Amino acid sequence: MDEHDLHRELEWTLDRLIGGERSTVALAHLLLLGIVMALAWGALPTGVVAVWAGAVLSATLARLVLWGRARTLQLPPATAVATARTTVTALGLAWGLGTRGPPSICRYSRLFSP
Repeated sequence: MDEHDLHRELEWTLDRLIGGERSTVALAHLLLLGIVMALAWGALPTGVVAVWAGAVLSATLARLVLWGRARTLQLPPATAVATARTTVTALGLAWGLGTRGPPSICRYSRLFSP
């Protein structure tokens, strides 16, 4: 396998990962968000839950849009990887906001932490 074949294989794999799984992953995040919101609604202040849910929803939608755009624009593999890493990091940070908020709500973090 020469470098050209390896490059083509990498592009195919990135296209499959970025394009093929994005809607399934987004649906899973939204389903999990609904479950966690139902659990947190009475335990945490409404404003905290709303801000956190908005952050997770925004990150999920940004991931959908940016990954779709990366696929349709046929970005170079390095740019597609950077887009994927950035959106996954943002989504992870958004989920993390729900478990590590202001000190006044940290007593509720046991709801979400193992």
